[in-house]
Amino acid sequence: LQLQLAPEGLFGSSHFSRPNFLCLFERRSRLAIARMFSKLSFGRQRGGDDSPGAGSPSSRSQSASPTRSKGAYSQAPGSATPSRGSGTATAGRGGYDNLSRDSDDDDEEAAGPFQSLKDTFSWMTSGLTTAQDLDADNLWEVDTGFDWRPVDEQTAQLLNQARNHNEKFAFKQKGGQRLKFDLVNYTERNENTGAIRRIRCRSKTDRNKRPQGVVATVRMVLEKLYAWRAALLLLAGIVMIIVALVMNSSSNTETTFVIPTLPPNTPPPVTPPPTLSPILESRPGEWQVCKGEGNCGSAFKRAWKQLPSALAATVGDLSNAPGANAAAWGTVVNQWKASPPLFQGSPIPLVEVANFVKKLLSEDPFSTGGKDVPWLDLRPPSAGKVIGISQRQLAFIVANIIMGNTLDDDGNNGLTVALQRCGKDASKTSYIYSLLSMLAIYSREIPTQHGTFLLGACPRDQDESWRDGLGSTLQHPTICRHHDDGSFDCGLKDFMAGGVPNQALTDIAGGIVGGGAQLCNIAASQDESLVQFYSEVLAFAFFTGASNPDDAASSMLPVPFTLLGARRYMSDLNGQSMSGSCGNIPGTNWLNQDIPSSTDIVSANVGGAGQNFAKSAFVAVASACAGCNAGTCSQSDLLSNMCDHQRRSLDEDLGRWFQAFSPSMYEASVQEAFRGVVKRIGTGPWGAGVWYGDSQQYFLTVWLATSLLGGMSLDYYIYNQFCENQGNQCYVLGDDGCSDCVVSGRLPGLPMKESSCGPTSVYSISQQFSGQSAQQLYDRVKSVGGPPKQVFDLVAR
Repeated sequence: LQLQLAPEGLFGSSHFSRPNFLCLFERRSRLAIARMFSKLSFGRQRGGDDSPGAGSPSSRSQSASPTRSKGAYSQAPGSATPSRGSGTATAGRGGYDNLSRDSDDDDEEAAGPFQSLKDTFSWMTSGLTTAQDLDADNLWEVDTGFDWRPVDEQTAQLLNQARNHNEKFAFKQKGGQRLKFDLVNYTERNENTGAIRRIRCRSKTDRNKRPQGVVATVRMVLEKLYAWRAALLLLAGIVMIIVALVMNSSSNTETTFVIPTLPPNTPPPVTPPPTLSPILESRPGEWQVCKGEGNCGSAFKRAWKQLPSALAATVGDLSNAPGANAAAWGTVVNQWKASPPLFQGSPIPLVEVANFVKKLLSEDPFSTGGKDVPWLDLRPPSAGKVIGISQRQLAFIVANIIMGNTLDDDGNNGLTVALQRCGKDASKTSYIYSLLSMLAIYSREIPTQHGTFLLGACPRDQDESWRDGLGSTLQHPTICRHHDDGSFDCGLKDFMAGGVPNQALTDIAGGIVGGGAQLCNIAASQDESLVQFYSEVLAFAFFTGASNPDDAASSMLPVPFTLLGARRYMSDLNGQSMSGSCGNIPGTNWLNQDIPSSTDIVSANVGGAGQNFAKSAFVAVASACAGCNAGTCSQSDLLSNMCDHQRRSLDEDLGRWFQAFSPSMYEASVQEAFRGVVKRIGTGPWGAGVWYGDSQQYFLTVWLATSLLGGMSLDYYIYNQFCENQGNQCYVLGDDGCSDCVVSGRLPGLPMKESSCGPTSVYSISQQFSGQSAQQLYDRVKSVGGPPKQVFDLVAR
């Protein structure tokens, strides 16, 4: 006999390797046959339903029936407590039989004609631990390939929690390996290697139940046969061998049994591009739309002008996109094809993105029959408006827009109009890079999944509720100073680049998200550039009415605006000016390699349903505009913090910051998610960018306003050349380097004076007031005097 082991291993399972074949074949066969014989009656007289041995707990074991549902539970590495994931609570029956008899059966089993045969096979289980040794309620076990072994305590707790909450999936990170537990099919899948093992839950109560009815009985029999499959296969093999030997002896020919393998010298199959471990799912098919406080529902929808599935056949290799300018699109496509960008070590060719777009258009991610899409105009009046969708649902929208689809009736939506407006200048291509980069990374992260949830929301109108927090205590801010090598002395990543868990990026906005660049290109100001790097924000322009295509503001998101779960998809971006620009798109490998991983996830309730979010957020908030009311104040004084009116907007600015960052200012369905995602706020010189506020005044304003929020901390970033109003932020350094910073940071020709530097620095002023009440600092700043002294020097008196 010749035995050749196929590359996939015995029975096609990838975790059977060649060196372990003989040992494993022997051990598994021994255990399987022993289990089969241990389940036979061996002469026992079985009665009817009323007879002992037919239905008594001591003679019949039955499978547990854990509740099944959609959803997931997850457990972070090193955590003993599972966290609630997403899931639709639809319960059902299911479970696996225990594949072993109760130990009590041995006492009732009478000797019979097969007893000696049973004894013959008793050697098969010697030295092996079987499931018969395990006798505890709610005992979770995993099939190791040799026998059933109990899972560790943390995993058992995770699975019990998931089953009790009607969840469909549970996830666990263990030793660098990501495990996915399927509580419908009762399997454990290693997401890194693809290996699958069975799991089961044993319970004394469930084992002693009889199957109820014909269906349950048939189910039990089928599960028993499935449990004995290894033994049955082995017996079938033995019979085949015997038959073959008999035939061989009669025909005098040699018989060879071969398990198929690849022919010699056959080249190995081509390895496809790696697919990343999937991000924890949002709930498939679910979305959230609120037209105002308490006015949420599923009626806010519009229909596509063309059926999306009909567009799938027109995608091709994405060389053409009917929704975009042909020349601008061609510029990006040619660059992509010539040098496909790398993502985490592997290139993403454009054809891979095209296949993803085809798949999206063929689906119905909103569960509306493929024709309708949730839609709401977020433009003013915006108070309490909410749009919540999954990453896959957003990708579906973008795929429709770039392929020329639009909405019914007038067809207007902000994203379609933006592509038309930007297409008037074929040299502007940032928006195309942005949308394609997002789709490319999605194609790797969520090839079939819905991904995490994205929640766009506008707060209610500004009020005086911020004053209720003036009794709070000022917590010391984290101060991060930029170094020439691009790092910060605080150890955090640049707030504009993202990547700090639970940190909200502050968009130093004007009246609309995206500003004067109108969503078309990167620019020399922060607000204009951010939307190109944070592609999901750009795509959310779809949810504006574009009532006047000639008015760009009607197709751009309002301010204030928050997008929970937003991430950066392109490099390079940081707060330091890059040759006069805020950010830069490299000619090659422009995808963000530092995008947060699937472990940076937080779960929160949205409108009664659990959703998973990336631990990041984009918050656009505008300050008062000092430069808009300069009056007789000169440019030199504006740039040097020497104008009195720069110091007279404290209450207005506190209200604006509180409105944008306080969870209580948002629609009720958003508040839990906001608190779960945003725990710290990253900002640069908010208020002191191109609206030319006083950088010292605005540091004190954002520190004070953040303290009023409760439960959030401030990360304040200092640059000598922030990409707006370069050099002005140097004044917060005082004696800790203000003069040198001004000299190196100011732009040539600008009348910014190093002589205006004061002695008090951001470090000393924060040290002085940390631990004091917010009211004390508020009173000092509210009554601060005018120039020529700097604000810090006057407040620190």
